[in-house]
Amino acid sequence: MFEKFKTIKIKGGCFDNEAELELFKKDALSVIYGRNGSGKTTIAHCIGELVKSDEEKNADFTVSSTSTITTDKKDSVFIFNEDFVREQVRVEKDGINTIVMLGEQVELDEQIAQKKEVLAKLEEEFNKLDEERKRYDNARENISPLYYFNQIRDALRADGGWADIDRDVKRNTVKSRISEDVINTLLGLEEPTENYNTLHNRVMNNLNLYRGSEDAQVLTWIKGTVLLPEELTQLIDILIKPLDTPELTDREHRLLELLAKHPQHSTEATKQMVTEGWSFCPMCLREITEQDKATITQTLTHILNEEASQYEHLLCTELETFAIIETVLPEFREHLNEQELNVAQTALANLNRILYAVQQKINQRKSDIYKALKSPFSEEDCRAYADAVVAWRKALDAIEECVKRFNDSVNKRTKLYKQIRTENSLLARKQHSALLRSYKQAKENSDKNRELLDSKSKEREKVQMEIKSLKTQKERTDIALDYINHELQYVFYSNRKVVLEPGDGCYKLRINGKAVRPKKISVGERNVLGLCYFFAKLFGGKTETAKYSSEYLIVIDDPVSSFDHGNRVGVMSLLRFQFGNILKGNTNSRILVLSHDLQSIFDLMKIRNEVIEKNDPTFMELVNHNLKMHKSKNEYKKLLECVFEYASKAETYDIDDISDISIGNTMRRLLEAYSSFCYDIGFEKMLRKHDILMEIPEDKRVYYANFMYRLTLNTESHMEENIYTLNGITARFTKDEKIQTAKSVLLFLLYINKPHLEAYLSEHITEIENWKNDEEKWILSIK
Repeated sequence: MFEKFKTIKIKGGCFDNEAELELFKKDALSVIYGRNGSGKTTIAHCIGELVKSDEEKNADFTVSSTSTITTDKKDSVFIFNEDFVREQVRVEKDGINTIVMLGEQVELDEQIAQKKEVLAKLEEEFNKLDEERKRYDNARENISPLYYFNQIRDALRADGGWADIDRDVKRNTVKSRISEDVINTLLGLEEPTENYNTLHNRVMNNLNLYRGSEDAQVLTWIKGTVLLPEELTQLIDILIKPLDTPELTDREHRLLELLAKHPQHSTEATKQMVTEGWSFCPMCLREITEQDKATITQTLTHILNEEASQYEHLLCTELETFAIIETVLPEFREHLNEQELNVAQTALANLNRILYAVQQKINQRKSDIYKALKSPFSEEDCRAYADAVVAWRKALDAIEECVKRFNDSVNKRTKLYKQIRTENSLLARKQHSALLRSYKQAKENSDKNRELLDSKSKEREKVQMEIKSLKTQKERTDIALDYINHELQYVFYSNRKVVLEPGDGCYKLRINGKAVRPKKISVGERNVLGLCYFFAKLFGGKTETAKYSSEYLIVIDDPVSSFDHGNRVGVMSLLRFQFGNILKGNTNSRILVLSHDLQSIFDLMKIRNEVIEKNDPTFMELVNHNLKMHKSKNEYKKLLECVFEYASKAETYDIDDISDISIGNTMRRLLEAYSSFCYDIGFEKMLRKHDILMEIPEDKRVYYANFMYRLTLNTESHMEENIYTLNGITARFTKDEKIQTAKSVLLFLLYINKPHLEAYLSEHITEIENWKNDEEKWILSIK
């Protein structure tokens, strides 16, 4: 599949406009040279974007290729770059030892660190909630439910309170116990709209009724019907009604006057006396003869005509209507319904007093039937009568209700028992509503705190278990330690130089059998570890026979960056070994190598030609976001250009660390090529050759014979003592000194063979000539 992967289109990073790049033209191993900032890192990153899911892709990059990488091949794409080393290789201090974490260990360690941050936050939240919990559990704190529970308990147990009433209705001897269930019951009730006194009276009445109805008999009492008129209007009309007076004799006038003075002997009573045949006069006790009876009957008939007789009969009816009430009220046990009985008795007495006065008015008219009453009752009398009738009827209704309730209580005491207890709770709910609200709020807050505390505790335990699990995974991680050590041996040509040993969830790094500190580990050593782990990960999970037969797309960005000369040779040897096996094992595999180091490009070209068994002198260079084909015939010119670029731009241009580190090797290689070609000697001897030094101005010969000698320092001879350095000139000299050295190298060539330098750097020769102006300062600075 990867044999079809050749061209990509990218946009993003340093590619402001879309660029189409043919990465593989004809060979399975492609070598691309590019200076810093040319876009090599972007290319490697964009190939990685091709195998990401839509959710993982970086929106800042747009990438496509002529050959789509299928889902089953995405796991076969591997990229080695600075990101890989940074993410997959971590060097940390553990006591006096240096620990190394690789790949999954790094990821697990990051996860553990993240989990520990989460755990620390959870611990802080848990402790805060736990402090609140202590306050909620402290009955002295006003946020605690216990604080309000105790107040409610004391209030309910107060004399005459809920506990006393509940005790009495249960017929117990001690106050009822106040439990949390009791308070929860009160909280579950709606607060009554009735006022406290109304509720309290009803509860006490029912309680008395309940106690009074124990072993009691049903009361037999009939309220009766109240026939009294609502008002006195009709009676007033009767009493003020005038009658026509008949013509009477003197004797009859005297008789009427007598009857008026003695209303107890009205005409009606006199008629009754004659009709019943009395033998004497009730007034004078004189014997009455038959003649007297006849005379009395004749006189009464003359005095009372038909109209008067009817009117007198009407007055008698009114007397019966307003008769005194003699209703007997029921008797209850143990002063039960005493209040209602007192009200009824008061209403009856008041009404009978008014009725007696009404009867007096009726008798007054009856005694003098022909004399109409002008104003028998005042408005106040009328209102008093009407109110008295209403009060009596209400009193009777209340007594009737008391009798009914009493009888019901006798028949349904269980129902009344429940009613009393319910109403007692409603009474308590009403009386202690403020305390109950405070308790409820405190309880809700406490419960919420408890829930949060429980939740945080579970979250904490979960994170603790996750950390424990991650640590276990970290301890069990297997990354083919033997394989990595074998590759380290391949790079350093020693089985003791750099070795990884198993540690506790990590690997201990030893140099020449000794523990080292992190600051002693160079960037180059760390990158060697990263590259070795890269190939270990590449072949992870595969058998020895299958690891090279699989199909791969491999991208390596600056594989020998930050390496000293000795390590560079070892790394190139490792790449030669792996590249050859990978491409031989599967002809569909593809390898793309990018570098900014020209020397590395030449070495990689040699590796490529050996692997593909060709003699191809070309390589691709990334220039202006395009790939151009170059021939490597004049490697010497490339070295000259690299030294000039460093010397001319380092002061104003931020040269990357890789160029800064590799410039020493480049200058040595340049002088070595010149001395070998021109004089057939090493450049160390060339710098000390008398006839060559004679070409240099006299005042500068000592400087070039001594200062330039720094380039002859061969770091390979000091590898054991300088295992933690990258190369001699980088570790020993400052950047300014390296710039001065690069300029001195080119000025040296200018002095001894100006035509030679002009042939290669003609466009820069003027600038190099100008460096002579500052050369005197350099020489003076070292004297």
